[in-house]
Amino acid sequence: MTEAAEATAEAPASPAAELERPPRPVGALTKYEPQNLSELSSFAKSIAGAGLCPDALRGKPSDVSMVLIRGAEMGLSAMTALQNLVVIKGKITISADLLRARCQAHPACEMFEVVEADDQRATVRVRKAGWSEPLEVSFTIEEAKRAGLAGKDNWKNYTQDMLVARATSRAARRFFPDVTAGAYTTEEVRDIDDTPRRVEVKPTGSRAEQLAQMAATPSPTADVVEAEVVDQEEPEPELLGEKGEMEVYAEAEKLKVDPDELERHLSHRFGDVRLRDLTKDSRAALMELVRDLAKARKR
Repeated sequence: MTEAAEATAEAPASPAAELERPPRPVGALTKYEPQNLSELSSFAKSIAGAGLCPDALRGKPSDVSMVLIRGAEMGLSAMTALQNLVVIKGKITISADLLRARCQAHPACEMFEVVEADDQRATVRVRKAGWSEPLEVSFTIEEAKRAGLAGKDNWKNYTQDMLVARATSRAARRFFPDVTAGAYTTEEVRDIDDTPRRVEVKPTGSRAEQLAQMAATPSPTADVVEAEVVDQEEPEPELLGEKGEMEVYAEAEKLKVDPDELERHLSHRFGDVRLRDLTKDSRAALMELVRDLAKARKR
């Protein structure tokens, strides 16, 4: 090798040459994902012992693993899952902010924005590919009061944020069920009152008469008569039925809702299940959907 060639080989690259180099793959350096169960177990143990690990997961590598797996199912990176999936009362929940972001990133989403938020109402406007017009979903303080939520501390102190969170989860479940995947938001689970309640069950009918007669007849062997407790099977939920189905469609026709658009939204929310096969508890949600479509048509 000549002296000129050696000098050229040892010379540092110019700043211009450095700029022309292809960028280093960022993902390879900044994003770590366990590739198998062994790596997941090792990673979970490291995270569970870290000082920055969320309190609910600290010292619980198995719970960390569950959160990471749930996050992977939702398309989240490991660190995003650890930061945004919160374990509350034994449930893995997703923050409303992340849920909104996931809906916005959905391939079919053209709009998912909070367009109204105050201490009385929060409204989310949604538009999916192929829709002629966007639809709006709201949650009001009156609904919160009827559900017994408005008296809770977080609702008193952060009313607007809680209304936005509820409107977000309602819109996400209605129009992006594949994003929610059955998950509850952090805000929803925190509102759940799991205080044990004493329920008094009173016998009725002929059984009541039998117990009354037993109580009135003194026992020769004991002062207390113990009634046998018979376990009863939980009744099957009552279905909407053909009549309920016809009521929903009649309301849609009355409000001049496009039948094709109604069927599209019903399919998004309930899949291929017929309305008559849904439970009667679904009637209020179905009627609300019809009214929302009617409002959207008038705009």
